Amino acid sequence: MEISEEKPKNGPPDDFLVMVVDDFIDNLTLISLDLQRHGYRVVTASDGEEAVRVANLTYPDIILMDLAMPDVDGLEATRKIRQSESLRTVPVVAITAFDTGGFQRAAHDVGFDGYMTKPINFDRLHDLIRKLLRLS
Repeated sequence: MEISEEKPKNGPPDDFLVMVVDDFIDNLTLISLDLQRHGYRVVTASDGEEAVRVANLTYPDIILMDLAMPDVDGLEATRKIRQSESLRTVPVVAITAFDTGGFQRAAHDVGFDGYMTKPINFDRLHDLIRKLLRLS
């Protein structure tokens, strides 16, 4: 899939595709429904391997990535996403229950653009999404 036209960075939320990745279905559903209620288009993945595959098929504008998942975790999935020429600059935000400096450093070293801990503060999440997508 080749995208030849770059999307404007000041359009309404429905101009933007957000990928939500979480192995816990309640978190996946809660975050996805909130984003849709705010007008974003959403795709989901329930593990790191699926996240890499879905990202390469859909080219999301931003990715919200859980860190602790079985098999391919969020750190490894983001490493793989960063290796893709077409996804290298897509903002990726860690969404995790881990609030330690070690996890934050690991996420930063892999190339995450933001870090949020669960339970999600949705006001902060939307502020971060708007910032990373350069929405006013």
